[in-house]
Amino acid sequence: MRGSRGGGGGTVPASAWPDSPLALAPHSTAWYHPGMTPAAFRKLALSMPGAHEEPHFQRTSFRVGKKIFATMTPDGREAMVPVHPIPRCLELLASDPEAYIDHGGWTKRLGSLGLRLELVDAKLVEGLVRDAWTRVAPKRQPRPR
Repeated sequence: MRGSRGGGGGTVPASAWPDSPLALAPHSTAWYHPGMTPAAFRKLALSMPGAHEEPHFQRTSFRVGKKIFATMTPDGREAMVPVHPIPRCLELLASDPEAYIDHGGWTKRLGSLGLRLELVDAKLVEGLVRDAWTRVAPKRQPRPR
């Protein structure tokens, strides 16, 4: 019987099945952690060694030298982070179209994934930003003087 599992006793909605994708909806407390505030995103990006903030068109960019590893809209509601490998970027985009933003060629060719910060798990954002910083940071950090 569709919508139920096993022997008698009535119908159990599919969302009650522990292994159902509906049981772990994007905002379920089973795996969802609160999103990130604009201030927390800025603090995270600027905590990367050598990082600084500069304007970039209508956004704020976070850079190491001249290389950008993240951007954020002026209102801080959205950020963009390059995600590699690109199939990982596309998987995230497909997993929750409300939380992730497709920026056309920037996403499909370069892996630049838009994030609605209040909807994306803060731990995931932290990992994405660290990975992006790692790809653009100099391989050898200057020694402190």
